[in-house]
Amino acid sequence: MEKSAEQKLQNLIPTKSQIKKVSIDSYNINYLEAGAGQPIILIHGLNIGWGEWHQNIAELAKYFKIYALDLPGSGNSTKIDFHNADLEKKFVKIVDKFIIIKKIADAVIIGHSIGGWIALKLATQNKKYLKSVIAVNSLGFSDYMPWRFRILAFYPIALLLSKTVMKPSPKNIKNFVASVMNESSSLKKEFIDYFCESINKEFITHPFLLINNLFASFAKIKKGFILKDSLNRIKCPVFLIASDKDPLIPLKKTEPAFNLIPNFKKIIIPNTGHVPLLEQSEYFNAIVINFIKKHNA
Repeated sequence: MEKSAEQKLQNLIPTKSQIKKVSIDSYNINYLEAGAGQPIILIHGLNIGWGEWHQNIAELAKYFKIYALDLPGSGNSTKIDFHNADLEKKFVKIVDKFIIIKKIADAVIIGHSIGGWIALKLATQNKKYLKSVIAVNSLGFSDYMPWRFRILAFYPIALLLSKTVMKPSPKNIKNFVASVMNESSSLKKEFIDYFCESINKEFITHPFLLINNLFASFAKIKKGFILKDSLNRIKCPVFLIASDKDPLIPLKKTEPAFNLIPNFKKIIIPNTGHVPLLEQSEYFNAIVINFIKKHNA
Protein backbone atom coordinates (compact mmCIF):
# COMPACT_ATOMS: atom_id res chain seq x y z
CA MET A 1 0.00 0.00 0.00
CA GLU A 2 1.43 3.37 -1.03
CA LYS A 3 2.29 5.75 1.77
CA SER A 4 0.36 8.99 2.20
CA ALA A 5 2.04 12.33 1.59
CA GLU A 6 2.02 12.87 5.36
CA GLN A 7 3.89 9.60 5.94
CA LYS A 8 6.43 10.45 3.25
CA LEU A 9 7.09 13.84 4.85
CA GLN A 10 7.35 12.26 8.29
CA ASN A 11 9.97 9.87 6.90
CA LEU A 12 12.17 12.88 6.03
CA ILE A 13 12.43 13.84 9.70
CA PRO A 14 15.65 12.26 11.05
CA THR A 15 14.30 11.35 14.48
CA LYS A 16 11.74 8.96 15.93
CA SER A 17 8.24 10.42 15.79
CA GLN A 18 4.64 9.29 16.01
CA ILE A 19 1.45 10.58 14.41
CA LYS A 20 -1.40 10.55 16.91
CA LYS A 21 -4.97 11.78 17.26
CA VAL A 22 -6.97 13.13 20.18
CA SER A 23 -10.69 13.88 20.32
CA ILE A 24 -11.49 17.46 21.38
CA ASP A 25 -15.14 18.53 21.32
CA SER A 26 -16.37 17.42 17.89
CA TYR A 27 -12.91 17.35 16.31
CA ASN A 28 -10.25 14.72 15.81
CA ILE A 29 -7.00 16.62 16.20
CA ASN A 30 -4.04 15.14 14.39
CA TYR A 31 -0.55 15.80 15.77
CA LEU A 32 3.04 14.63 15.63
CA GLU A 33 4.90 13.76 18.81
CA ALA A 34 8.68 13.45 19.18
CA GLY A 35 11.49 13.83 21.68
CA ALA A 36 11.47 14.12 25.46
CA GLY A 37 11.86 16.83 28.09
CA GLN A 38 10.21 20.21 28.45
CA PRO A 39 7.06 20.35 26.29
CA ILE A 40 7.04 22.48 23.15
CA ILE A 41 3.78 23.08 21.28
CA LEU A 42 4.29 23.91 17.59
CA ILE A 43 1.43 25.76 15.89
CA HIS A 44 1.65 26.18 12.14
CA GLY A 45 0.69 29.16 10.02
CA LEU A 46 -2.45 29.42 7.88
CA ASN A 47 -3.77 25.89 7.16
CA ILE A 48 -0.43 24.24 6.42
CA GLY A 49 -0.45 21.62 9.19
CA TRP A 50 2.33 20.18 11.37
CA GLY A 51 4.39 19.52 8.25
CA GLU A 52 5.44 23.17 8.15
CA TRP A 53 7.87 22.26 10.96
CA HIS A 54 9.50 19.28 9.20
CA GLN A 55 12.91 21.02 9.11
CA ASN A 56 12.78 21.94 12.81
CA ILE A 57 11.33 18.93 14.63
CA ALA A 58 14.42 16.71 14.71
CA GLU A 59 16.72 19.39 16.12
CA LEU A 60 14.18 20.59 18.69
CA ALA A 61 13.43 17.00 19.71
CA LYS A 62 17.06 16.56 20.82
CA TYR A 63 16.23 18.77 23.80
CA PHE A 64 12.45 18.95 24.17
CA LYS A 65 9.18 17.03 23.96
CA ILE A 66 7.52 18.12 20.73
CA TYR A 67 3.81 18.31 20.02
CA ALA A 68 3.24 19.60 16.48
CA LEU A 69 -0.48 20.14 15.92
CA ASP A 70 -2.78 20.21 12.93
CA LEU A 71 -5.34 22.91 13.66
CA PRO A 72 -8.97 22.13 12.71
CA GLY A 73 -9.26 22.33 8.94
CA SER A 74 -5.56 21.59 8.47
CA GLY A 75 -3.47 18.50 7.82
CA ASN A 76 -5.35 15.39 8.95
CA SER A 77 -7.45 17.05 11.63
CA THR A 78 -11.22 17.32 11.16
CA LYS A 79 -12.04 19.64 8.28
CA ILE A 80 -13.99 22.86 8.80
CA ASP A 81 -15.43 25.47 6.47
CA PHE A 82 -13.01 28.37 6.81
CA HIS A 83 -15.38 30.92 5.27
CA ASN A 84 -17.56 31.50 8.34
CA ALA A 85 -15.51 29.79 11.05
CA ASP A 86 -15.00 31.53 14.40
CA LEU A 87 -11.23 31.12 14.50
CA GLU A 88 -10.92 31.93 18.19
CA LYS A 89 -13.23 29.01 18.99
CA LYS A 90 -11.85 26.72 16.30
CA PHE A 91 -8.17 27.50 16.87
CA VAL A 92 -7.40 29.18 20.22
CA LYS A 93 -9.81 27.15 22.33
CA ILE A 94 -8.86 23.87 20.67
CA VAL A 95 -5.15 24.45 21.38
CA ASP A 96 -6.03 25.37 24.98
CA LYS A 97 -8.08 22.18 25.40
CA PHE A 98 -5.35 20.07 23.77
CA ILE A 99 -2.82 21.24 26.35
CA ILE A 100 -5.24 20.63 29.21
CA ILE A 101 -6.31 17.18 27.98
CA LYS A 102 -2.69 16.11 27.51
CA LYS A 103 -1.92 17.46 31.01
CA ILE A 104 0.97 19.53 29.72
CA ALA A 105 2.68 21.91 32.16
CA ASP A 106 5.43 24.52 31.73
CA ALA A 107 4.75 24.61 28.02
CA VAL A 108 6.53 26.74 25.46
CA ILE A 109 4.26 27.57 22.53
CA ILE A 110 5.94 28.35 19.24
CA GLY A 111 3.55 29.78 16.67
CA HIS A 112 4.08 31.01 13.14
CA SER A 113 1.86 33.67 11.54
CA ILE A 114 -1.70 32.87 12.63
CA GLY A 115 -0.11 30.30 14.95
CA GLY A 116 1.76 33.19 16.58
CA TRP A 117 -1.55 34.96 17.08
CA ILE A 118 -2.91 31.85 18.82
CA ALA A 119 0.15 31.67 21.09
CA LEU A 120 -0.03 35.37 21.98
CA LYS A 121 -3.79 35.16 22.52
CA LEU A 122 -3.28 32.40 25.08
CA ALA A 123 -0.49 34.45 26.68
CA THR A 124 -2.85 37.41 27.14
CA GLN A 125 -5.09 35.01 29.09
CA ASN A 126 -2.15 34.05 31.33
CA LYS A 127 -2.74 30.33 31.16
CA LYS A 128 -1.17 28.49 34.09
CA TYR A 129 0.43 25.88 31.86
CA LEU A 130 2.27 28.51 29.82
CA LYS A 131 5.99 29.02 30.44
CA SER A 132 6.81 31.24 27.47
CA VAL A 133 5.82 32.10 23.91
CA ILE A 134 7.80 32.32 20.70
CA ALA A 135 5.88 34.17 17.97
CA VAL A 136 7.27 34.05 14.44
CA ASN A 137 6.16 36.74 11.97
CA SER A 138 2.96 36.80 13.94
CA LEU A 139 -0.46 38.08 13.08
CA GLY A 140 -1.94 40.37 15.74
CA PHE A 141 0.24 43.50 15.75
CA SER A 142 -1.33 45.36 12.83
CA ASP A 143 -4.49 45.43 10.71
CA TYR A 144 -2.46 45.88 7.52
CA MET A 145 -2.94 43.44 4.65
CA PRO A 146 -0.65 43.59 1.59
CA TRP A 147 -2.19 44.72 -1.67
CA ARG A 148 -1.61 41.39 -3.38
CA PHE A 149 -4.03 39.67 -1.00
CA ARG A 150 -6.72 42.35 -0.74
CA ILE A 151 -8.71 40.91 -3.62
CA LEU A 152 -9.35 37.91 -1.36
CA ALA A 153 -11.47 40.14 0.91
CA PHE A 154 -14.30 39.49 -1.54
CA TYR A 155 -15.56 35.97 -0.92
CA PRO A 156 -16.89 35.29 -4.45
CA ILE A 157 -13.48 36.19 -5.88
CA ALA A 158 -11.60 34.13 -3.27
CA LEU A 159 -13.90 31.21 -4.06
CA LEU A 160 -13.49 31.57 -7.81
CA LEU A 161 -9.70 31.83 -7.67
CA SER A 162 -9.44 28.81 -5.39
CA LYS A 163 -11.38 26.75 -7.94
CA THR A 164 -9.60 28.02 -11.06
CA VAL A 165 -6.18 29.66 -11.32
CA MET A 166 -5.22 28.64 -7.75
CA LYS A 167 -6.82 25.21 -7.54
CA PRO A 168 -4.67 23.05 -5.23
CA SER A 169 -2.21 21.46 -7.63
CA PRO A 170 1.43 20.93 -6.58
CA LYS A 171 2.55 23.68 -8.96
CA ASN A 172 0.03 26.21 -7.64
CA ILE A 173 0.66 25.37 -4.00
CA LYS A 174 4.41 25.67 -4.48
CA ASN A 175 3.98 29.06 -6.15
CA PHE A 176 1.66 30.20 -3.36
CA VAL A 177 4.10 29.28 -0.58
CA ALA A 178 7.10 30.61 -2.52
CA SER A 179 5.32 33.95 -3.06
CA VAL A 180 5.73 34.88 0.63
CA MET A 181 9.32 33.66 0.91
CA ASN A 182 12.50 35.50 0.03
CA GLU A 183 14.31 32.24 -0.71
CA SER A 184 12.23 29.22 -1.69
CA SER A 185 14.92 26.65 -2.54
CA SER A 186 14.18 24.89 0.78
CA LEU A 187 10.73 23.81 -0.43
CA LYS A 188 10.79 20.05 -0.79
CA LYS A 189 8.50 18.11 -3.09
CA GLU A 190 7.33 16.00 -0.14
CA PHE A 191 6.25 19.13 1.74
CA ILE A 192 4.34 20.57 -1.22
CA ASP A 193 2.65 17.21 -1.84
CA TYR A 194 1.71 17.05 1.85
CA PHE A 195 0.12 20.52 1.84
CA CYS A 196 -1.64 19.84 -1.46
CA GLU A 197 -2.99 16.47 -0.27
CA SER A 198 -4.51 18.07 2.81
CA ILE A 199 -6.34 20.81 0.87
CA ASN A 200 -7.65 18.39 -1.73
CA LYS A 201 -9.41 16.31 0.92
CA GLU A 202 -11.96 19.09 1.42
CA PHE A 203 -12.24 22.11 -0.87
CA ILE A 204 -13.62 24.26 1.99
CA THR A 205 -10.12 24.31 3.54
CA HIS A 206 -8.41 26.16 0.68
CA PRO A 207 -5.96 28.77 2.10
CA PHE A 208 -7.66 31.58 0.14
CA LEU A 209 -10.87 30.94 2.09
CA LEU A 210 -9.01 31.17 5.39
CA ILE A 211 -7.35 34.42 4.29
CA ASN A 212 -10.81 35.74 3.36
CA ASN A 213 -11.93 35.04 6.94
CA LEU A 214 -9.29 37.45 8.25
CA PHE A 215 -10.70 40.48 6.43
CA ALA A 216 -12.95 43.14 7.93
CA SER A 217 -12.92 45.18 4.74
CA PHE A 218 -11.02 45.48 1.49
CA ALA A 219 -7.96 46.92 3.22
CA LYS A 220 -7.97 45.76 6.83
CA ILE A 221 -7.79 42.68 9.01
CA LYS A 222 -10.66 42.15 11.45
CA LYS A 223 -10.39 43.90 14.80
CA GLY A 224 -10.69 40.55 16.59
CA PHE A 225 -7.29 39.51 15.26
CA ILE A 226 -5.53 42.65 16.57
CA LEU A 227 -4.00 42.17 20.03
CA LYS A 228 -2.67 45.67 20.75
CA ASP A 229 -5.15 46.36 23.56
CA SER A 230 -4.32 43.15 25.45
CA LEU A 231 -0.58 42.66 24.95
CA ASN A 232 0.17 44.53 28.20
CA ARG A 233 -1.52 41.70 30.12
CA ILE A 234 1.12 39.15 29.15
CA LYS A 235 3.23 38.04 32.11
CA CYS A 236 5.35 35.24 30.61
CA PRO A 237 8.52 35.83 28.57
CA VAL A 238 7.89 36.39 24.85
CA PHE A 239 10.42 35.95 22.05
CA LEU A 240 9.47 37.69 18.81
CA ILE A 241 11.13 36.43 15.65
CA ALA A 242 10.58 38.61 12.58
CA SER A 243 11.99 38.72 9.06
CA ASP A 244 13.20 41.87 7.36
CA LYS A 245 11.72 40.86 4.00
CA ASP A 246 8.37 39.43 5.05
CA PRO A 247 5.94 40.46 2.27
CA LEU A 248 2.86 39.20 4.12
CA ILE A 249 3.29 40.68 7.61
CA PRO A 250 5.84 43.48 7.02
CA LEU A 251 8.11 44.34 9.92
CA LYS A 252 7.57 48.09 9.49
CA LYS A 253 3.85 47.57 10.17
CA THR A 254 4.24 45.29 13.19
CA GLU A 255 7.38 46.37 15.04
CA PRO A 256 5.88 49.54 16.61
CA ALA A 257 3.51 47.35 18.66
CA PHE A 258 6.19 44.98 19.97
CA ASN A 259 6.91 47.31 22.88
CA LEU A 260 3.40 46.80 24.22
CA ILE A 261 4.54 43.43 25.57
CA PRO A 262 6.07 43.89 29.07
CA ASN A 263 8.71 41.16 28.91
CA PHE A 264 9.89 40.49 25.39
CA LYS A 265 12.99 39.91 23.35
CA LYS A 266 13.17 40.15 19.60
CA ILE A 267 15.43 39.16 16.76
CA ILE A 268 15.17 40.28 13.14
CA ILE A 269 16.37 37.69 10.64
CA PRO A 270 17.91 39.34 7.58
CA ASN A 271 17.24 38.46 3.94
CA THR A 272 14.32 36.25 4.89
CA GLY A 273 10.64 36.20 4.01
CA HIS A 274 7.55 35.06 5.88
CA VAL A 275 8.70 31.52 6.71
CA PRO A 276 12.13 31.64 8.44
CA LEU A 277 11.58 28.19 9.95
CA LEU A 278 11.97 26.86 6.39
CA GLU A 279 14.13 29.53 4.76
CA GLN A 280 16.74 29.70 7.55
CA SER A 281 15.96 26.49 9.43
CA GLU A 282 19.40 25.91 11.02
CA TYR A 283 19.64 29.47 12.30
CA PHE A 284 15.99 29.43 13.37
CA ASN A 285 16.49 26.21 15.34
CA ALA A 286 19.58 27.58 17.06
CA ILE A 287 17.99 30.83 18.26
CA VAL A 288 14.86 29.05 19.45
CA ILE A 289 16.82 26.47 21.44
CA ASN A 290 19.02 29.19 22.94
CA PHE A 291 16.01 31.26 24.04
CA ILE A 292 14.22 28.29 25.63
CA LYS A 293 17.30 27.15 27.50
CA LYS A 294 17.91 30.65 28.89
CA HIS A 295 14.36 31.59 29.81
CA ASN A 296 12.63 28.33 30.67
CA ALA A 297 14.93 26.57 33.10
